[in-house]
Amino acid sequence: MSARLGRRDWLKGCAAGALCLGGRVSFARHDLGNYSVVLLGDTHYDTHPASVYHSHYDNDRKAEWLWRVQRAEFMRNGDMWAERCPRLLKASAACLPSDARFVLQLGDLVQGDCDDQPTHKRMLDDAMQLMKRAYSGNLPFVVVEGNHDIRGDGAREAYHAWSNATMGRELGQAVASTTFSFRQGPDAWVVVDFNCPDPDLINRLVDETQGARHLFLVSHGPLLFSDTNGFRWSLLGAAKYDEARRALIAKLMRRRAIILAGHTHMIDFKRVRSSEGELTQFITSAVWTNEEMAFSKPRYTDPKGYGALNGPKLTDAKARDDFRACLGEVSKDLVGYWFAVAAGHATLSPSSPATRAHRARCSSWPAGGRDVKRLAVAFALLAAAVHGAPVGANEIAISSPSGGVARVNLFGGVVTSWVPAGGTEVFAMAKPYVACTRGEQIHGGLPICWPWFVFEGPDALLRLEGEDAQRRCADPCARRFADHARVLAARVSP
Repeated sequence: MSARLGRRDWLKGCAAGALCLGGRVSFARHDLGNYSVVLLGDTHYDTHPASVYHSHYDNDRKAEWLWRVQRAEFMRNGDMWAERCPRLLKASAACLPSDARFVLQLGDLVQGDCDDQPTHKRMLDDAMQLMKRAYSGNLPFVVVEGNHDIRGDGAREAYHAWSNATMGRELGQAVASTTFSFRQGPDAWVVVDFNCPDPDLINRLVDETQGARHLFLVSHGPLLFSDTNGFRWSLLGAAKYDEARRALIAKLMRRRAIILAGHTHMIDFKRVRSSEGELTQFITSAVWTNEEMAFSKPRYTDPKGYGALNGPKLTDAKARDDFRACLGEVSKDLVGYWFAVAAGHATLSPSSPATRAHRARCSSWPAGGRDVKRLAVAFALLAAAVHGAPVGANEIAISSPSGGVARVNLFGGVVTSWVPAGGTEVFAMAKPYVACTRGEQIHGGLPICWPWFVFEGPDALLRLEGEDAQRRCADPCARRFADHARVLAARVSP
């Protein structure tokens, strides 16, 4: 998953991923307009055995159903962090753009439920150190408070003390609250505590960003309601905040702001537009509970799908009416929607005049199949260093100086064939490709840059989803893909 990252930027990031970045980034010194940010959704760090962080967990003070649920979460998270989540971090680090300025984790950094303040702080420290090491320890790591980060006896106090000190150190500025702001070059970032939101403080911080090129509001819970059973469990989602929420949304629309969130354990993209302006929300998740989530297809790619997931499940008339009213606030202005029950990582790349988002898969390659994994890693570097030659209406053939040859379908940049230098073909898709004749992204192969979201600016018309899926290989995005390969041919060797 990425946010402003198009094909060219993503390929460039892959080529730079094997390089060692320089020293620690200073936020105050980076005033360049173009840069990238790594996005991680909920991570729920934990480990086996449960006694490492949960030896003080108090069963007696919790209802039986609750401790059963939480014990199951300990097992789920321990399983994730035994192998899948480290693989996700490795994949994200491998795609690290050379212009990355910081990593942004969107809340629920840890599982919590330690019921002991020193243990909770140790859990936070362990999670932070593990994730920073994944990116060579060179990038500042910014976190937003999630509900699990403050769950357990004394957890809120432990997290607040830890967060203020840690964010101050990572950002190089004083941080005295879990709602704060900072600047990266010409852009403003407002980080919000959605557990205990302060509308006045949020509005003041937003007002102080006047003149910024882009405004990013970061919250663990989304501001625009999600199609989930807990739809009200969002930023200013409680009924008492209805007026404040609507006023904040209107203000952010006038600023054409971008909201980044987690919490739902899903991948979700929304764009709303009205006479007030435009607002975009991107939700991502790193909760990788099973291998299938890495390759899940989107359930909805059109605004008509918003509300279709959980609306029919509501049997209580009052809850159903509230669901329709809340989602109606969004649906009346919804012009873009993409939703998947999936997990992965993302890269956000702000620049002028647009901000783009790219969703990357958890590990990018199918589980198992060592040859396919080696192929994918090789191709990530190869793709930025090859000469492309048309071999059909929608495909180019690329070859490396060492003699490796691959075919790439231009609809989504999908690898359809790979022959390593001096070897035989180890990967090939059977023809005809599904959906190829309709001018849509083909199914199968090794997708390396799909989907691509463009939040604003003239390139918004080039996003490769929804109505634009019918564009053929003359699409400027496809031409950029091939052009970038030729530009970097002399710079990188696979």
